[in-house]
Order: sequence, then C-alpha cells, then structure tokens
Amino acid sequence: MRIAAVVVWSGHLADDRDDYWTVARSYLEHGFWTPFTRFPNSFRPPLLPLLLAALIKLGGGSVALGVLQIALGTATVALTLVAGRRLGLGRWSFAAALLVACDPLLIVYTTFPMTETLFTFLVIALVVASLPRETSLSVASGASLSSSVGRAAVIGLLFGACALCRPTIWPTALLVAVWFAWEALRTRRLPASLLVSGVVACVTCAVVVAPWALRNWKILGSPVVTTTHGGYTLLLGNNPEFFRHVWERPLPELWSDRDPDAFQQAWFTRLIAERDKEIGPSADELTQNRWMYQQAWKAIAAEPNVFVRACVLRFVLFWNVMPLLPSRSTLPQPVVWALCVGYVAELVLFVAGLVGLFRQFRLVRIGDPRWVLPLCLILNFTLAHLVYWSNMRMRAPLVPLIGLVAAVGLSTWFNRRKVNKFVDGGGSVDRP
Repeated sequence: MRIAAVVVWSGHLADDRDDYWTVARSYLEHGFWTPFTRFPNSFRPPLLPLLLAALIKLGGGSVALGVLQIALGTATVALTLVAGRRLGLGRWSFAAALLVACDPLLIVYTTFPMTETLFTFLVIALVVASLPRETSLSVASGASLSSSVGRAAVIGLLFGACALCRPTIWPTALLVAVWFAWEALRTRRLPASLLVSGVVACVTCAVVVAPWALRNWKILGSPVVTTTHGGYTLLLGNNPEFFRHVWERPLPELWSDRDPDAFQQAWFTRLIAERDKEIGPSADELTQNRWMYQQAWKAIAAEPNVFVRACVLRFVLFWNVMPLLPSRSTLPQPVVWALCVGYVAELVLFVAGLVGLFRQFRLVRIGDPRWVLPLCLILNFTLAHLVYWSNMRMRAPLVPLIGLVAAVGLSTWFNRRKVNKFVDGGGSVDRP
C-alpha cells in the first residue's frame, strides 16, 4: 500500500509545504553551524532536514525519500508487532500491526517530506526499546523502562532523536518520571538500578540533543532545545480571530466548510504587520517567538470561556474520524464513509482497551509498568494539542500505540465472549 501510494502521489515528495527540503539545502549550502540568511534558523526541528541533506549529498532526491519513507513505514508495522508480543498480546499483536499497516494517515503521509513517517517510526522504536523481551508481568515489573544500562542508553538515544524530530514529545519524560515517583511513594521502594538507568538515559539523550542546543546558542544566543516555532503554533490556535470563528459557528459547520482555514490567511497578514510595528521587521527569531507567545496568552486571558470551547474543538479535531474539506472532496463518497467507519471501530476498541488497562490497575492496585510509556505518550500528545494547533495529522505518530491499545480491547472482547459462551454451555469458569 505504501509503494502504491508513493507511485500514485509521487509529486507530493517534492511538495515542500513545511520547508524541510529548503532547510536541508541550507544546511548543505551554509553548514550546520552557520546561520541562514533568508529565513529563520531554528523554526523547524533539525532531524528530518539533516536526513534530507544526507540524501541530497548522496545524490538522491524525492525518489530516494520515497524509498526511505516506504522502508520506515514498513519497519513501523514490524515494530508494532514486536511491541505487541512484548506487551503480552500474543496473536492479537497481528491485529495491532494490521491497523498500522492499513492506517490511511500513515499511508498518505508516506508521500510527503514531513515528519509523520520518521517520527512515528522513532516513537514505536522507543516503545520497543523500553519493553523487556519477557512478556510476564512479574518479570517486567522490576524493569519496565530499562533492565540494563545498555537498554537505558538506547532509550535515551531514541528519545533524543524523537525530540529532534518533534519537540512535542518532551513532556512525556516528565509524565513517566511522575508515574515512577508516585509508584515509589506508594510502594516505598525505589530500585537503585532504576535510578542508574534513569541517569544513563538522561545523559545519552543530552548527548544527542546537545549539538542542536549548542548550534542555537551560537546562532541565536540561547541554547534552545526545541524550536522557535512554538509561539506561532500556540498563537495559530489561540488568537481573537480564531476565537471569534469558534464562538460564532456551531461545530457541525466545520465538517461542511470547503475551506475551513481560509479566515486564518487574512489574520496572518494582519499579524505580521502588527508584529513588525511593535518589535520591528528585523527582530530576531527568539524575540518573534516570545512576542507570539505573549499574544497567544493575552488572547487566552481575555476570553477564557472561548478558550475552553476551542480546547474542546481541538480535542475533536485531534481524534477526528473523517477527513475535512477540501481534502475530503478528492475522495469518492463510499471511501470517505469506509474511512469513517474504520476509524470509529478502531477508536471504540481503543477506548475499550483503555478501560481494560485502568480496570486492571483498580483491581490489583498495580499498573503494568510496560504500558507506562505508551500511555504517557498518548496523554502527552492529547494534552499538548488541546492548547496548540490541532488536526487529524497530529495524531499520526500515535497510530501504533492506538493499535496496541485497541488490540487489548479486541482481546478483552473475544475473551469475554469465550467465557460467556462457556458458562452458557453449562461449564464452570473455575475449571480448566
């Protein structure tokens, strides 16, 4: 399916809508440590542009990117299968892998020079690295995130790579740390090996991220470990024009709007004029980023009720099951409804899987530590896109994790049916 998508939509591979090809060529032209002259230096995270620069350096182009994206997408499916087995899902691991293999978001974005394919691969690789090969809970509970210094080093390396691809992942580390701190307080036990592994993971992550921070320190005067894109992204979803759009229009209109973001274009033109007037057209990246953050927080503080309503809208957009117009207009109506039904079924199973996992925690008073990282990743991205700009595309990196949780829901449903059938037939659940 990925090969077919790349062949049919091969033109997308050169569509530089997010400037990743442009940044890659700038790295080759100016060098990684030298400032660019025509556009922002740290507006985009560096990992994908560096990868594209390597492809160009080796004589490749959009065709080479297509091959790489197909390989990464296929590896993502395989790693989902591995993760499912290490999570103890058994044959249901194939269901999770199948959901990832057939996911329309991942298939479509295989054809674009954007971070979805690379980041999704890195996320599921990080999850697999965090899981012990043994599938029993008793073995896993002693070392879910790392059972050895070597594994901890790999986890730190992969987490750093994820952060250089999409900085939105940073809060996941805090969520995982909070969970382990809570478990340590609850059980009054904190294994020394876990502390050592945590330190090792932090060190290797810092080593991976350090060149980006040092580059930004040299060029911008500040060791930025994220990007200068955050202020714009926050302001894009939290400005007076967007709030007016949210307040005045009922949610159902969103699904029939043929150009849902058109109103933002005029707003952006006015925004640039206002920014140039207040801080000057030659303001540096950090100043521009701070100014946009300030404008966003001012808008939120001025209309907190509308902000809450906008958060609800962003949640709906993040977990949306139907493509919005104008993209939807390019698809036959039966395909649109098939996509919608498929996503609804997947999300129903996903919710059932979440209920099953939390019920386990409530009954046995201990959560399966193997699920800590996947669940923290899902929570992190959901919460981040309640506030920052959100749409269906932002959910793409979570698809393997959604598939794994949905496989839990599927196995629970089948096992319950099997038990009910056995009991209805006169059997006893206590008898093997």
